[in-house]
Amino acid sequence: MTDPNILCVSVDSVRADFCNINGENGENTTPFLNSIASEATVFRNAITPSTWTLPVHASVFTGLYPPEHGILTGNETLGDHPTFAQCLSKNGYSTDAFFKNGWLETGDILRGFDHSDGTDESKSDSGIKTQMKRRIADELENFPELAEQTAQILYHAQKQYREWSGLGSVSSRGGERTIREYVNHLSEGNEPFCSFVHFNDAHWRYNPPNPYQNAFSERTSLGNVYNYAWWQYQVYASRTNRLKAAVGDTSPPDREVETFKNLYRSSIRHTDSLVEELIDSLKRQGVWDDTILILFGDHGDSFGEDGIFGHHFSVHDSIIHVPFMIRDPTGQLDTGTVSDPVSLVDIYPTVLELAGVSGPETSGINLLRDSRDIAYSYYDVSDHDLYLGASDRGIDPDRLPPAKQYVAWAAEGRKVIEYPEEDEYVIVGHGDSTLRARLEEHRDQLDTIDTKEGCITDDVAKRLEGMGYLRE
Repeated sequence: MTDPNILCVSVDSVRADFCNINGENGENTTPFLNSIASEATVFRNAITPSTWTLPVHASVFTGLYPPEHGILTGNETLGDHPTFAQCLSKNGYSTDAFFKNGWLETGDILRGFDHSDGTDESKSDSGIKTQMKRRIADELENFPELAEQTAQILYHAQKQYREWSGLGSVSSRGGERTIREYVNHLSEGNEPFCSFVHFNDAHWRYNPPNPYQNAFSERTSLGNVYNYAWWQYQVYASRTNRLKAAVGDTSPPDREVETFKNLYRSSIRHTDSLVEELIDSLKRQGVWDDTILILFGDHGDSFGEDGIFGHHFSVHDSIIHVPFMIRDPTGQLDTGTVSDPVSLVDIYPTVLELAGVSGPETSGINLLRDSRDIAYSYYDVSDHDLYLGASDRGIDPDRLPPAKQYVAWAAEGRKVIEYPEEDEYVIVGHGDSTLRARLEEHRDQLDTIDTKEGCITDDVAKRLEGMGYLRE
């Protein structure tokens, strides 16, 4: 097969041990992905190069680790290193990207994709929320912060209750809309193509639509609404709330944490159905048999492991260990399960090799012929406003987890974590001084490319606020 199509699917926030493509110890949240795993290569020990969407995808598209590409806050623009989309586009590929997560519109990380459909937001939803805020602000004019929080809670409560009780329908995180836009573009018949599709539907706050919301929970719709509108709001809905949770000032009861997990499982099941619908569209178009599928989770989420909720503040395995599989109809990659560590930076050289396209040297390895014994991950928010503004939000910065955390991961229960600003190392499980030396060597060998100054536009900032980012 010459010039195969490539479909690169990113499933946001899906951790490895909450889906079952890895086989044993997985959960029954991804029945469709499990059904196609038998014709794919499943990498059981895939480690993400960072812990949140922007630097991870910058690494996927460049084959570089975060300290190399420098896209760490959204206020930088990628330097001169070409993305794999640029390499493919120069060699005759039609490239396109479909997503609803505003972080992907920052840093110029989608450079090389000819067609990009970004995020949008329901104007009617926005109008309802604005009206509620005004009415409540009138009643609580002396308590503006309470008015804002009350409006948010009531708005999301009525929205989720209508969905989960069957009284009405609300849109998901955009997955269905993303598929519609992609199918319309696919019908134009441009081949060979390289498509990037990102699903944000398992991202916090967890609000799976019908009929998925009770797939893993017998709690009533009202109980789920309470969890979503109150406890998830307290933990995830703003920078201040996430900081309070990180230092232990907000501590959800065990029952609510279990509901977090069950709604998260349901969100993954919904995402699995979206991937199935996406692939069905390729089958109807008659291009699935000639299409390489690369599917990965960009990071996981933690539910109190390491004292953390979400995917900032920690490099716990619940966050950096992600699902990753490649279905290769060209036969260049053997099917089966790979237990060696791999990194998502390895996608770059592997994609180009599968397509028969040359590219620059990167930090990734070609998974068709190479292997690694250690994967690395770099978390760095030292220049991120999440940390820089902690004092203004009433949080003592000294109580926060380290802003820089680097990892050398050899196997489950065998890794080393470096906290460079504290000049400390933590050996986890069966890790040893050899891993520490390897991490130091790897870090010192990284070559940084020059980034350019960038900014988050007002339009993107507004959408990120809707996800709980950038909101104070």
